Amino acid sequence: MTDHIIQEDIRRIMEALEKEFAVLGGKNFLITGADGFLPSYFVDTVAGLNETVLSGNPATIFALSRRPPEGNERLLHLLKNPHVRFLNQDVSKRFSLPAGINYIIHAASKASPKEYLAHPIDTIDANVWGARLLLDYAKTSKIDGFLFTSTNEVYGDPENSKVPISEDYFGNVNPLGERSVYQESKRFGETLSNAFWRAHGIPAKIVRIFHTFGPRLSLNDGRVIPEFMRRCFAGEDLEVIRGGSSVRTFSYISDTIEGAWRVLLLGHPGESYNVGSREEITIDGLAKLFIKIFGGSSRIKFVEENAQKGFATTPQKTIPDLEKIERELGYKSKIPLEAGLFRLKEWYELYGNLSQK
Repeated sequence: MTDHIIQEDIRRIMEALEKEFAVLGGKNFLITGADGFLPSYFVDTVAGLNETVLSGNPATIFALSRRPPEGNERLLHLLKNPHVRFLNQDVSKRFSLPAGINYIIHAASKASPKEYLAHPIDTIDANVWGARLLLDYAKTSKIDGFLFTSTNEVYGDPENSKVPISEDYFGNVNPLGERSVYQESKRFGETLSNAFWRAHGIPAKIVRIFHTFGPRLSLNDGRVIPEFMRRCFAGEDLEVIRGGSSVRTFSYISDTIEGAWRVLLLGHPGESYNVGSREEITIDGLAKLFIKIFGGSSRIKFVEENAQKGFATTPQKTIPDLEKIERELGYKSKIPLEAGLFRLKEWYELYGNLSQK
């Protein structure tokens, strides 16, 4: 399949939902943004199932991305896989899809502030027009499930009284803010998904993903964990804003992907589910944890918010309320933050950084 760390991650996901995955034999999956950090794990989950519980009746994966797979390290190991078909398309442009797709996972979108600030229209198009075109297709096909991958960013900067943030919080978002291209387009993608459920019975589910990290995340991504990782490898200072007082929870990728699969296969249509971790940490605490893990020459450096473009409007606290997904879908995060960071450090050391965004 791929390197041993990612193989272990995929195995953990498959074992957590073995019974639910067993019914997917012969199904057709469309996964958009397939060459991305998160969606590539969806692709590898199905590929792994084809080698195990679905070996007698494998599923077919239609992996859609704007870049050809030959130029992407996340997909190279699947180029000769007989059950993976690559679609080199822009999801926001009208195009033909194969008939008979059973499951759609719409995960094509810029997700890093560094990227969506540089490509605002592309970000909007993927989340709005891409979702609309896929949902239109779903009306014409026998769809068993549609998953819209959303984000904690739909909540904006919540009031302290709303933290931990539950799915019934409507958010505090500035529609003209610098992050709004991502926040508002994800919010509208959610609205479309819910509307197609109510109007056409499309079994669309929404997963709101909180701060995920793990293998295949580029060191050049710009978000705090890969940025701290990059700086520690280079022996540079760890730049921290607001005195490091912002509070986050960080979810290791196998936990996040398991939660997303639970939403697709077990969630209620038209509804949203938070997925993430309950383990809270300040950014200052995170920086100290990195220094502990690396034991090198990096030090904490406090900087002004305007020194880091795109981060001046980051929320002070983004902590998910996970009661709904735990109670209804049996989700529970398994990988503690420190253990996940050690795994990611090992992955970078063994397999190097992915240069692509």
